[in-house]
Amino acid sequence: MAVGGARVSEQVPFGDWSLYAAGFDEAADLLVGLIRDAGAPTVVVHVNAYNAFRLSRDAVLRERLATDACLVLDGIGMKLAARGGLGRRVPDLNGTDLFPLVMARTEAPVFLIGATTEVVAATAEQMRRRWPSVPVVGARDGFDDCDDEPSLVAEVAASGARWVLVARGCPLQERFALRLRAARPGRVSLVWTVGGLFDFVSGGATRAPAALRAARLEWAFRWAREPRRMLFRNAVIAPWLAARIVAARRDG
Repeated sequence: MAVGGARVSEQVPFGDWSLYAAGFDEAADLLVGLIRDAGAPTVVVHVNAYNAFRLSRDAVLRERLATDACLVLDGIGMKLAARGGLGRRVPDLNGTDLFPLVMARTEAPVFLIGATTEVVAATAEQMRRRWPSVPVVGARDGFDDCDDEPSLVAEVAASGARWVLVARGCPLQERFALRLRAARPGRVSLVWTVGGLFDFVSGGATRAPAALRAARLEWAFRWAREPRRMLFRNAVIAPWLAARIVAARRDG
């Protein structure tokens, strides 16, 4: 499969979707290549277990993503699904770890859309401090500032941005990213949905210690900090994902 002119080497089937799965360096190079591309914008969407569950509820959106986006395998749940359903060992390309690699490889101007006014402003400030060679040419919140989409699209186009980060939560960010792709604002060639990335970059949220992340136990750290939210993910989404794994084994 080709994405924005680049060849995607590793794909994992998941229902109607093909999920991109590769090492972090290859994925970072792919995204930088998309930023440099002069064609129509490519939408990149991370698919973890939660996003897969939410996005699959909307048949139209599910079909649009299958044809109009590059879907990235993300999260330990999807990694286990690939192994359990297909017997394949694959990496999970979480956006929080992938993002710094992309920032280190590009100097293309970026536009930020998402989170609250305070969080997106703090994210822009931290990005300018940590990666001064990447111009942050615009930052708008993902709520009030998205009410007038034509105005927002015009601002993105006028900014000269080559890529846009969208952090509005699933599935709002995916629907918005597809609309932004269709609008083709200015020189934008990559629209990347990044979920809660701005919370981490701005310093508003804390990741698990490196040792827990290396042991694939970041989920336990998050459970301790957000028990109600994680209870839903495990009580509802885990059984749903398990059923998908069983179906994949049966069909495969």
